[in-house]
Amino acid sequence: MKLAENSKPTKFIKLDNDHYGTGTGVTLIREKCFAQTAWNAASSQYNVFIGCTLDNICDNYPSKLDKEIQDCIIPVPIVVAEGNGVSTLHTIYRKAFPLSCTEAGVSGWQTEGTAFSYFNSNARRIGYLDDTTTAVNWGLRSPFSDANYAYSICLLYTSDAADD
Repeated sequence: MKLAENSKPTKFIKLDNDHYGTGTGVTLIREKCFAQTAWNAASSQYNVFIGCTLDNICDNYPSKLDKEIQDCIIPVPIVVAEGNGVSTLHTIYRKAFPLSCTEAGVSGWQTEGTAFSYFNSNARRIGYLDDTTTAVNWGLRSPFSDANYAYSICLLYTSDAADD
């Protein structure tokens, strides 16, 4: 399906109906990655997703969509691992967000939500940069667990294998 992003038709993939609970509607993912940016945590929070650069970019993403579409988007509850070696899980509400390892169908340190059946093969986890056939790594919201790598997050690499 296509939605108007900055008035330009942009492809999205339907992942599920009501994936996040009663009344959360349809979950869509943009077909192609729209930017390559660092996943910088807020201040010295290491690999904590809440408030990081990626969280902020996603939070502002709906403003790129036409007003009619923006009016239909509702915040959904997503499970987020705390990061920095802390095993606590949080439920936060977001209108736009990166997927977790669990949602993308790869193993992660914590179980953050439930898997989308769309990601039933490695080929479906390969990300491509807008308007190209260039495969790119894409970041998930899941932190890496090892305290020795407290700045690391989980990525889906161009080789279609998840890692940190």
